[in-house]
Amino acid sequence: PAEIWWYAVPAGIFYAAAYFFTFVAFGCGPFAISVLIISYSLVFSTGYGLIALNEPATWLTYMGLLGVMLSLFLVRGDKSDGKFSLKWLISIIIVWAGNGLISVLTIMQMIKFDNAYNNDFMVVLLAVAVVFMLAIGLIKEGKDAKYIFRYGVPWGAAAGVLNGIHNAISMI
Repeated sequence: PAEIWWYAVPAGIFYAAAYFFTFVAFGCGPFAISVLIISYSLVFSTGYGLIALNEPATWLTYMGLLGVMLSLFLVRGDKSDGKFSLKWLISIIIVWAGNGLISVLTIMQMIKFDNAYNNDFMVVLLAVAVVFMLAIGLIKEGKDAKYIFRYGVPWGAAAGVLNGIHNAISMI
């Protein structure tokens, strides 16, 4: 139904932004810390469940959240791993928030439609992300875009198809 677009389009935009800024963050900051912070986006869905859905929190919930907070201080990036910069900080916040908001929108959509239309939601989400990534690629690459489309798109399409097959097999 058309109502899934209210959830899928923003999720697709967040997906495209998170995907793009992941590479920006990896290119200008510490890789180990970046990966760790990106994984913290799960706190969005946990927080949404606790606050908006009034889900009960157990001691395991609190221990998990404490572990997430402590892990950032326990993991130290290698000195050659990259330096912290404003560009890195902005990029990693966009990735973290984008991934977290995708989780929240997915939960909201699943509740709204009683777990129906999940495939439709993902198709719209990924189509929106492809359109945005295509636009970013054309803007960023300019005159080199023709070469990239000629040689890069077939490999990217093959990777996407194989990923889809993998996901379908995983669900069986």
